[in-house]
Amino acid sequence: MSLRTKQMLHVQLNGRCEEVSLEELQLTRQATDSQIKAAITRHFALPAHQLDQHIIVRSWQARVIHPEVYGVQKKGSPCS
Repeated sequence: MSLRTKQMLHVQLNGRCEEVSLEELQLTRQATDSQIKAAITRHFALPAHQLDQHIIVRSWQARVIHPEVYGVQKKGSPCS
């Protein structure tokens, strides 16, 4: 029996944090940064340029999109 886990995207946006599944965004694990940003702007009804200063960090278990200024998660960031 194989367990299939949902791949989640952790989004830090406008001072809040949300988890959205890649499935909900109609994306696969192989989605490019541009595809992920486009899907997030559609999902949250944002202007296209809203995520220009955000970066995507990928690991084997998660995808995280956050403002570039936060770099590595540190004390004081919106989701700490």
